[in-house]
Amino acid sequence: MDKTSEFLIHIINYLSDLGVSDNNIKIVIALGGHRKSTKEEQIYIVGEEVYKRIKVYDHESEDK
Repeated sequence: MDKTSEFLIHIINYLSDLGVSDNNIKIVIALGGHRKSTKEEQIYIVGEEVYKRIKVYDHESEDK
């Protein structure tokens, strides 16, 4: 489990407790010059529970 996934669920749950719905939260993974991440890599980064609840995107720095 990645360190990000260990604390991210607490942030998501805190936002939920404040009334922010999961569909109003987005996670963007900064790739820099790296290739797009796979589904498995995204799950590793954010954790399985967060991945099931929150939309995860890869940042595309060269997308115009």
